[in-house]
Amino acid sequence: MDRAQREKRQKGLTATEMATILGRNPYQNELTLYAQKTQPLPEDDDPGNEAMQTGVALQPWLAGQYRVRHQTPILLDSTRTYQHPTCRIALATPDGLLFPDAGAVRVARVDLAQAPARIDAVWEAKTTGITSHVRDLEIDWGRPGSDEIPEPYLIQVQWQMFVCAAKLCHLSALIGGRGYTEFIIEGDPELWAMMQERAQAWWDKYIIRATPPEAVDGSDETKHALQAIHRRVSEDKTLLQSTPNIDELAANFKAAEEALHHAKDEYAEHGNRFRRIIGSEYGVKGKWGKLIWPQAKDHISLDKEALLEDLLPHVPIELATALRAKHTRAVPGLRTLRAYWRKEE
Repeated sequence: MDRAQREKRQKGLTATEMATILGRNPYQNELTLYAQKTQPLPEDDDPGNEAMQTGVALQPWLAGQYRVRHQTPILLDSTRTYQHPTCRIALATPDGLLFPDAGAVRVARVDLAQAPARIDAVWEAKTTGITSHVRDLEIDWGRPGSDEIPEPYLIQVQWQMFVCAAKLCHLSALIGGRGYTEFIIEGDPELWAMMQERAQAWWDKYIIRATPPEAVDGSDETKHALQAIHRRVSEDKTLLQSTPNIDELAANFKAAEEALHHAKDEYAEHGNRFRRIIGSEYGVKGKWGKLIWPQAKDHISLDKEALLEDLLPHVPIELATALRAKHTRAVPGLRTLRAYWRKEE
């Protein structure tokens, strides 16, 4: 996804992000979404985790399976983000669009602005349980040909249909333990109206007013979002004056910190006791289960910095300077939360 498309997506709410706003996205919370919409874009696009990369790699195969079964043209174009004609914050990047004939696909390739008005349906590809051994993911998928799909995906495809003015979504899924399966979801105008209202209210409340959501949890995602939102500390290093609520929070934080230190020390000690017991063996087992101490495979490590230092003296000074400048950038220092507790007398 190029920078222009990422900039466009930052100015509205996509189908995946609608699941976040409705509290149905297990991989993103509102604060993380707020940070993505308000903070400068990173230089490079995030390729995502292993599961996401696998899904992108398998998308052409899923499209091929659908074409063979239905003889229906599909326009695959993940470089296009569509925008609703009246709800300007409503954005969607469907995996594909289904057309009545090949001629309509050719027109769409030339003039993508016409595509939403002429499509038969949106097409979506999903893979699940492929890179994970957890097969519980299957329980949210219903009968083939039905609309029984996981709720986050249902919200996603409904938003795509709303943006693209499509009445149907054909979803092709590769599910671990089940193989290739298809589902058909009908557009729900009542749901679209509710989603549009919630999206506009969220955008007005947080983005327009530049006010971060108050909900905070203990996830790394929330920590990274807060780090991004409050990247710079005030130059005068002002200390806020405590309040009764902050006093209570500080007491709870101190107690949690002490419990964590104790738990970490206890966990480390028990781990070392097991290492001493296992010795050179592979592990130990009992009625409680098993505990192993395996050895990772040897690997080759390349010291890139040392290699660069050895190579640069053999490169013309002008080229070396240009290369250093090209690959050098300022990285904002991270803020670290530190507590200095007053000693009890």
